[in-house]
Amino acid sequence: MEAVGTDGSEAGAVSGPARSRMRILQEIRGEFGAGCLAGRSVLLCTHATEATVELVRTLLHLGASVFYVPIGYSADETCVEDARSLEGCAVISYENVPEVAPKIDVIIEDGMRISALYDERWDVKPGIFSIEQTTNGIFRLGGSGPGGVTPPPWPVINAAESALKIGIENSITTPEAALSALVNQRSVSLARKNVLVLGYGSVGGGISSICRSHGSTVSVADCDPTKRALASARAFRSLDMAEMNKVLPEQDLIISCTPDGDGSCLGVEQFLIMKDGAMVLNAGSGHGEISEAMCRPASRALNRAKVDITRDGDDLVCRLAKAGACKTVTILCSAHPINLRLSNGTPADAIDPVFSLIVLTVIKTRPEALSGGINKVDADIERHVSRLSEKTVAAGAAAATAPANLPHLHESGDMADEPRPWGELRRLGPGYPGSFSVARATFKPGTATDGHYHLTSDEAYVVLGGTAVIMTWDPGDPSVTSDFAVGAGDYMVVPSGTAHKVFVTSTDDFVCLIVASPPFSPWDQFFPRVPERALQIASGN
Repeated sequence: MEAVGTDGSEAGAVSGPARSRMRILQEIRGEFGAGCLAGRSVLLCTHATEATVELVRTLLHLGASVFYVPIGYSADETCVEDARSLEGCAVISYENVPEVAPKIDVIIEDGMRISALYDERWDVKPGIFSIEQTTNGIFRLGGSGPGGVTPPPWPVINAAESALKIGIENSITTPEAALSALVNQRSVSLARKNVLVLGYGSVGGGISSICRSHGSTVSVADCDPTKRALASARAFRSLDMAEMNKVLPEQDLIISCTPDGDGSCLGVEQFLIMKDGAMVLNAGSGHGEISEAMCRPASRALNRAKVDITRDGDDLVCRLAKAGACKTVTILCSAHPINLRLSNGTPADAIDPVFSLIVLTVIKTRPEALSGGINKVDADIERHVSRLSEKTVAAGAAAATAPANLPHLHESGDMADEPRPWGELRRLGPGYPGSFSVARATFKPGTATDGHYHLTSDEAYVVLGGTAVIMTWDPGDPSVTSDFAVGAGDYMVVPSGTAHKVFVTSTDDFVCLIVASPPFSPWDQFFPRVPERALQIASGN
């Protein structure tokens, strides 16, 4: 089972939308070029999404050999096939990991799933290291509770707690994805709901804020007094985990947001005191807060209640009965992360800086500089990705107004020519995104423009030669017009929302500079009904 590098060909290309939104990865490919990871092997274990396929593509383009282990409960078969079709990527199962371990230089993992498999009989390369991208994985490392992972003999780089990862993915997009899945896939409104958030870390904080903004009454439970203080400072009702039972009977939604959920918080006792119709969901932690014990028949006689747990699609439905009363509590997605089970996980444009951080860490890390145990992401690497992020934002703004987006253009030095029925328009460079654009217009004698207006751009006409009449009017009322005769040395400003039409009155060319602020966009050009007065001006009256 060999995996070899690739020259970055487009075979097995991922679909356009994910690629177009992962601009930082594209910048890294351009900056470091094909082959910079030649001779290195990467073992990748994460969820199967289009964004992950683009991560694989980038590693292959940079020359690495890639072995990919998709995570089971969110493995999108289409994305797995896309990865498999990429020359140089070997899609393998967990059972194959010991076989390929001697070839691996870097492990990129989600939840320490590969490290959890480590056996001292493995033959691993000197200098091997891993990069962990989830907070849950970092909490599992060395944990003694359920799901704990014995620290592997290689260094671990903690990408999960980098400022970029926490600030973008954890705090914003994971909460968005989780609640979007709840609202759209389960048709649940957050308005007028009582919501209990378990864990007030970056994900729990984002979940709490979004729920409140949608009309929920939010309570927060956390065992950390500092996090409870932060929740209180934001006017959330905060409780110690031990006090959670006091508020459970009134909650409509119970949302798990703890990174090291080991099932110790919610068991059959808690489900028995929940209200009828309550829903429990996991918003990102690997194991969730639901005790496996509550699903065991031996636990169901507690409190002398009848507990019937059945599966409805992905959900677990708990039907509870006692003393003639009945109620139902639903565990959505069987306690798997709802943002991965019901949606595509973190959106591509949000995972882009995280995956870029990981790729740059693979490129720039010197294994001999790492200490044993957990290492932070190098600050220079994080700054590098941040600068690339700023660059892609600026490039996106420039693309919105660049001449390349306009039809029928060809480049001519530092200008772009655009033929028009009345003459020629030459745009000077791409303009200054967010500020203004400049064009040089040459009108032939006896011609006129189409009457039009702009919603956002103000235009200033600076006349260089010839004469013209510029007629203006309110697009909603063409009965009232204003005429302005202009010649060389004159200028006039046409405010946004004002319709205007240029009539050339000179026997030679009418030439002017047109300065638009914000920059001209063809999308911001509208053609209203032209006033009858236009016929009089065209006839010379």
